[in-house]
Amino acid sequence: MIELSEPLQSAVEQQSEPVEVIDPRTQVHYMLVRAELFHHLEKLAYDDSPWTQTETGLLASEAGQSLGWDEMGEYDRYDEVKR
Repeated sequence: MIELSEPLQSAVEQQSEPVEVIDPRTQVHYMLVRAELFHHLEKLAYDDSPWTQTETGLLASEAGQSLGWDEMGEYDRYDEVKR
């Protein structure tokens, strides 16, 4: 864990919003947020619930298309045709 410098401590204490910081070497910008807010946002953004039947169907279709299986008419109706 990295401890905040005194200027960053002051900035965090004075702001009710996340604090934007910049890496002077790379010019990359970062947002410094409280851990509680980060974990709350993380829960909102990450869905670890089981996949629905629609989602698994879409994934299977996408996988088939990536393999060049664009014409899947017979396979799409397999349950109807197999009887």
